[in-house]
Amino acid sequence: MHKNTAQFLAFLTLVIGVMSQTNSAEPELWPISVEGKWGYINSTGKVVIKPQYAKADQFSEGLAVVSVFGTSETDRVFDRTYDGFIDKNGEFVIPARLPDFYNKREAYDSYGYSSFEDGVAVVRDASSSSGLKGLIDRTGKLVAPMKFSSFGWSFSQGLTSFQIGNGDGSSERGYMDYTGKVVLRPKHFLYGDAFYEDRASITIRDESDDYVTLIDLNGNQIVAPGTYTAISGVRGGLCRVYGDGKVGLVDRNGKVVIRPGEYEQITEPDPGTVFIGEKQGRFYSISLNADATVLPDFGAEPIRYRDELIWVRKNEKNGFVKPDGTVIVECRFDDLSKFNGELAEFRDDSGQGYVNREGAIVWSTSQWELPLQYSIRNPLKSYLPDFSNEAKPLSYNWDCENAIVFVCDGNLERLRKFYLSKRSDDVEVKDYTDYGSEPGKINMMISFDGVAYLEVYAMQGDAESEDSEDTDYFVSFYHCESMDALRKKYPDKTVGIILEN
Repeated sequence: MHKNTAQFLAFLTLVIGVMSQTNSAEPELWPISVEGKWGYINSTGKVVIKPQYAKADQFSEGLAVVSVFGTSETDRVFDRTYDGFIDKNGEFVIPARLPDFYNKREAYDSYGYSSFEDGVAVVRDASSSSGLKGLIDRTGKLVAPMKFSSFGWSFSQGLTSFQIGNGDGSSERGYMDYTGKVVLRPKHFLYGDAFYEDRASITIRDESDDYVTLIDLNGNQIVAPGTYTAISGVRGGLCRVYGDGKVGLVDRNGKVVIRPGEYEQITEPDPGTVFIGEKQGRFYSISLNADATVLPDFGAEPIRYRDELIWVRKNEKNGFVKPDGTVIVECRFDDLSKFNGELAEFRDDSGQGYVNREGAIVWSTSQWELPLQYSIRNPLKSYLPDFSNEAKPLSYNWDCENAIVFVCDGNLERLRKFYLSKRSDDVEVKDYTDYGSEPGKINMMISFDGVAYLEVYAMQGDAESEDSEDTDYFVSFYHCESMDALRKKYPDKTVGIILEN
């Protein structure tokens, strides 16, 4: 056996061994949508919790967030749902009701949870997009007070980054434990990633510019600010760095192990510990000790390692292969998530569903997330034009839960007149549309009691996308998966977004 092959197989055995030690938290059930109601299937596609919820999220650490419809007259008027957590038996561990610690009790108040991560979940005041947040434990007890304007992207090693607004435009930032106790306040801290392997990549801001650095659990800088323009989190003892147009790898102590520029591109694992390097048209797996092994020619472009598999893309379709070249999932799906346990979620022209690790579709539907009212609460759904073709919840990487992207027939003027017709004694509609400075786009604001305001942006076809960097606030800022899907499906229609603020 070739030396490199033997090294690679030994390394792969190590990776799979590590994965098997961490798979105990993998889900046993996956959410499905049937005619607007949500339930769960097992890995064979059998329905084990019948569709009954207004919404259902993925299981994480043995619990899943589900929404149930309110039953009171006020609930029906405001179209309210209540969130709680169920276990794999469908039993509520944290009841679906307004939390006891929630001080507000107005009829239109709402709240929401994130999934559990590292033993805690975020609870937020969802009555507005700027609502405060706290943390709960697995019993639903509030362990960190609802005073934070934001948390970091993830929770790890008992810490998360945080921000508290002071009401005067300034804010306090740093890292806290899960009770809200401040642990670190790095100097000039702006924001930061979660800690992995006792290291975190953070961005700091001084009077002149923003800089990235790598810190340890005591806040000591491992990499001098300004050395690189981007630093990823540590994975398997290594982290990706970028500067001067070149990409490389350093270890957790900042020592260069892959010189920037040695590879044309290096892709981080998602998740896992194996990086993929590219140079001169060949792709390489980069192991924990930075040894590189050439990957087979898959007949497709390897995107990144996802656990022990490689996500590949061919002819704009996605699939999975093993590192030895064995095809697991053919490149046939428009969208294909990483495997969450035994199943990965897919989307293609026929619909949406799940595929298993043998590449077989175990469950699918052409009616995912329909009807819309079960996933988007009022008042947004009341402001969808009655000539809409399709609408989707906004998939975007910041905390804006009540937002929607839609496609409709007709030109911009028809849509503009629809919103102007909503004016009344109780509803104010401000029209900032200027076809002279922003052709092909409308910009409106709707205000009324109970909601700060709604923002409405829309564009005709692909009019703005030709020069998104200069003119396309709508497309470039709100660029997301759900918008992409609708624009591809309806290239000549009017595309819009409504956001509650």
